Formats: sequence, C-alpha cells, structure tokens
Amino acid sequence: MSDDTQENLIRDLVAQYQRQLLFFIFGIYPNHDAAEDILQETNKIIWTKRDEFQPGSNFLAWARTIAKFQTLSYLKTRNSKSWLHFDSNVVYELARKLEDRDSLIEGRKTYLEQCMSLLAEKDQELVLRKYELQETNREISRETGRSEGGLKQAFLRIRRLLRVCVERKEAAAE
Repeated sequence: MSDDTQENLIRDLVAQYQRQLLFFIFGIYPNHDAAEDILQETNKIIWTKRDEFQPGSNFLAWARTIAKFQTLSYLKTRNSKSWLHFDSNVVYELARKLEDRDSLIEGRKTYLEQCMSLLAEKDQELVLRKYELQETNREISRETGRSEGGLKQAFLRIRRLLRVCVERKEAAAE
C-alpha cells in the first residue's frame, strides 16, 4: 500500500472512530476536558504510528490500545501532582470491561441487522423511516395513510419481534 493510501486510510479511520475513542477514554477517566486532551494525544500517536497499522485488521482495537496507554500515562502524570492516585490495574480492568461491553454491542448490532432482514418489507420500511430518517409517527401517518395509533402498535410489534430474534441469536451463540 502506498504511503498516500495508508495516510488516507488512517485519516478516515481516525475520523470515523473519534466519538468511540472519546467514550472509551471517558469510561476510564470521566473528566471531559481530560478525555479530550487524552484523545488529542492518542490521535498524535496514532498518526506517528500509522505505518504500524495493518490494513484489514481491527483499527478500533489498535486505537483503543493506544488510548489506554495514553490514559494511563496521563493518570501517572496527574498522580504525581495529586493526592488522588489511580492504580494501573484499575485502568486496565476498566479498559477491559469497556472493550467487552463494546464487543457485546457490536455482536448485538450484527444480530439486529440479521433480524431486520427477516422482517416483512413494509416493516423494514417503517423502521427505516422512524429510526434512520427520524420521521415522526405523524409524518409517517400522513404519508402512508395509517393511523398514529396503528403505527404505535406496529412499532411495538416490530420492536418485540426484533428483541426476541436478537435474544434467540445470542442464546444460540452461547
């Protein structure tokens, strides 16, 4: 891969995952200003180490590892100036739990996408309009001719179907 292509890839991936990295850092150290600072330092290191990233591998996992070490570094610097000290084991445990939670969420997203594809086409369209296009029930009602009450019932039924489907897929995977 050419240097320009690798740089463009890293630039795109960093932009795509900024929010998730910030939430990850904030989950370890819940101070918004500090999390923003740590994220900026993490971005600098990601850019410095961009040649070490293997395209096709898990960018978010790689970036989280960098963020974890940057957070630990920040806390060590802060600990030397503060009466409140963070044990590095606590930081590693928090990071592990956040990674486990995110892995669970990603799995559920995959199951949800699979379950969505099993819905009737008209139900898929309703979900698209409500949750992706963020149309209100009133707007959907006006355009489809369905009553708002009927739409509420349809969304309750669809959510129930999706929840049961996802739960079955999770149980089957265990």
